[in-house]
Amino acid sequence: MTDIIQEATENPVTAYLKTVSLGIATFHDARTGRENWKYLSYEAAVLALGKPYTGSPRPPAMHRRTPKQCFMNSYRMSKRHPNLVYCEGYAVSHISPLPVQHAWLIDMNTGKVVDLTWEHPSGASYHGILIDEETLDILALKHGVYGVLGNDYLLDAPLLRYGTFLPPTTP
Repeated sequence: MTDIIQEATENPVTAYLKTVSLGIATFHDARTGRENWKYLSYEAAVLALGKPYTGSPRPPAMHRRTPKQCFMNSYRMSKRHPNLVYCEGYAVSHISPLPVQHAWLIDMNTGKVVDLTWEHPSGASYHGILIDEETLDILALKHGVYGVLGNDYLLDAPLLRYGTFLPPTTP
């Protein structure tokens, strides 16, 4: 139980993911048919496969993109700049206390968050999984949608079932 209590220095989104994951695991009922799945929730998958980040000011050369279009904004910019890698998970801004599914970029040269969607990303808290360009392309082209976590069900939930973004291939 002490594992879920937020330490003073812990990322608040990481604390949220721990709490939700534990809650879902506590109430999990084997009759759900998920007893062989790798993760019981997206929160648990992001907690296990991702890492915490802290928001930073947007680079001067990058301006804010369309509000509420984080998945599209991040995907498109990652295609234009090889040093920016798409990251998706949960985040909380300084203006809202509730974590939300969100996408942003990580500058591989600096390790800093580049959030093109939120007006004031500096000081925001993030916890997410880096997703490679090939996987993003497959998912975006196959389903015509941006975003991975919220659309995992379109592929029969491989992230929850196997811990991968794409289902295993069969010979």
